[in-house]
Amino acid sequence: MDYSSAHDTGTITDRETYRRIARREPVRPGADDLAELLALGLVEPEGTDGSYRPVDLQRAQQQVLARAREDLSTLAMMASLSPPPGPAGASGSEPLQGLDVINTRIEAEVNGARTEILSAQPHVRAVARRERAYSRDVAALERGVAMRTLYPMAACGRTPSREWVREMSALGGEYRVLASPFSHGIIVDRRTAFIADVRPGLAPSDDRCVVVRDAAVVAYLAGIFDTAWERAVGWRTRPEHTTVTTPVQRAILRELIHGRTQEAAAKSLDMSGRAVEQHLAALRTSLQVASTYAALAWWLRSDEADLE
Repeated sequence: MDYSSAHDTGTITDRETYRRIARREPVRPGADDLAELLALGLVEPEGTDGSYRPVDLQRAQQQVLARAREDLSTLAMMASLSPPPGPAGASGSEPLQGLDVINTRIEAEVNGARTEILSAQPHVRAVARRERAYSRDVAALERGVAMRTLYPMAACGRTPSREWVREMSALGGEYRVLASPFSHGIIVDRRTAFIADVRPGLAPSDDRCVVVRDAAVVAYLAGIFDTAWERAVGWRTRPEHTTVTTPVQRAILRELIHGRTQEAAAKSLDMSGRAVEQHLAALRTSLQVASTYAALAWWLRSDEADLE
């Protein structure tokens, strides 16, 4: 069988090869363009004599789309397995693991801070971590960097936290407390954020965090902090005596109304179980009710259920 023709110019394109197959004309079996048409699923062998025929276009289209989806899935998986970008000039996010690694990176960012540091500390730091952060934060404040820190309401009753706030406030640091739960995070100059690593499948741990540098995401996180800051009360602010419940009691009630036990509520609010029971007992006394269930029922019907 002669595979040449008078109008051959030496190279047959895949389009011309497809036209030949559509006209039932012979084509060269080993041609790259034929292999490409076969790979795309646009043509298929016909019989055993080396001839080919076009595939129904609708079926060919479905095959091409299915293959494209597979290729995209593969690319997405490869991207997820690629190593994270390095710190220099990087954007996006980068997971960190290990307290020494995390603290070293935070120190580098804080030491280079020029304008402000936003810090959300929902748990009392261990003594070693607090000592390591002391000189770092003092140096930043002495350079004139603004520093705002959120603590849980329970921190007001803890001596280490009170001493920390007293010393740092004298240097210009600002501190407020929030009754409702919030997440751990540090934002430096609104350009870099260190946030808790809460990816699915990972148990909560202080040994992991994620560094975020994407400008839009960091701005969004800073906005969340600003909103929480506006809702928080000053460290020395006393709640007005116009309500029956205190901010801490309302925070506990919110936990209970969401189906959590007193033990789970204590853990969420970074309090001891004994402290939670003391706050609830004080509320029961104020309301003159015999049970926490009765206190919850009263609170849900009151205007105070909408207070922070």
